[in-house]
Amino acid sequence: EDELIQLMPEPHCDRVPQGVSFGDVVEGFDVKPQYKAGEVATATFHGANPRHNQKPTGSYLTVERVLDNGRSVAIAYDGDWETKFNWLCGKEDPLDLGFARTSNATVEWAIPTDAAAGTYKLCYFGDHKISHTSLVVPFSGCSSNFQVVV
Repeated sequence: EDELIQLMPEPHCDRVPQGVSFGDVVEGFDVKPQYKAGEVATATFHGANPRHNQKPTGSYLTVERVLDNGRSVAIAYDGDWETKFNWLCGKEDPLDLGFARTSNATVEWAIPTDAAAGTYKLCYFGDHKISHTSLVVPFSGCSSNFQVVV
């Protein structure tokens, strides 16, 4: 009675292509330099299986406003209506069961029509499993800064 039955296999260890790190933006899939309110900002990152840490008290993403002093403040999270988090296994895993060990995470922000003009970035937070130790290690990455104009 007190056991959780899990029908999916345990997630495998994660990998990224040579020369990149977990949380790096996938080449060619960074945000555009500028968006208008009402458009969707999107960035895709080299990711890891989100089942390593389901973040019951955290978030897989933040939308951050970059302040004049260079610091940033989170204005939206994965639980907000205007954000989306999508995880996709590598091409060699058509059923998305995590067997490919490489994956991408896409962060989207549907910019509200009442968003303040300014500088923003999309950030991704994940956890990857190391193969030889099965240790789960957190990582993060952010897109390039972009402007929201009204």
